[in-house]
Amino acid sequence: MKKIPKLEAEEMRLISDSGADGPVYRISDSKAAKFEWARDWTRSFTYVSFSGKVIQNEFEVCRALYEHGVSVPKPYGVFRLRQPDESAGPFRMRFPAFVMDYLDGSVPHPKYLQPEVQEKVEGLVKIERERVRDLGFVTDDAMGWENTIWVPSMEKIFLIDFSRWQLPGSNQK
Repeated sequence: MKKIPKLEAEEMRLISDSGADGPVYRISDSKAAKFEWARDWTRSFTYVSFSGKVIQNEFEVCRALYEHGVSVPKPYGVFRLRQPDESAGPFRMRFPAFVMDYLDGSVPHPKYLQPEVQEKVEGLVKIERERVRDLGFVTDDAMGWENTIWVPSMEKIFLIDFSRWQLPGSNQK
């Protein structure tokens, strides 16, 4: 794997740690970063991974989707960011993180949207799903509302979370 460049975050504010693949932090006004979970099932705990393998794949899939006009956050790359845990003090380590545009929106859970907004969101998600399918991406992960961000100010939906996806024509498994 090639050397991953370093990046300094302006801030490190947790956005989500409920995903199965890794925590997401807001690192500036315009950028977010997703780290990769590593799990130790023998001890039943989770920590941020040093490998970056899953994060690298997620970046590559997002970049390809973005280049094909699919509505996804703009990807910037994989960078080494300082450990999000402030308890480590000045000796915080750096971990690979997928850096992308920060989207000021929310996951469009159907029970929180007005019916007419829900209909619009579902229509936009359907359009993006069809684009992804037509491009030949293998989506081994959910493509429902939980993997989308609704940005009301833009009236736009963005697909997120590609860690288990595969590029068209790849034989990964």
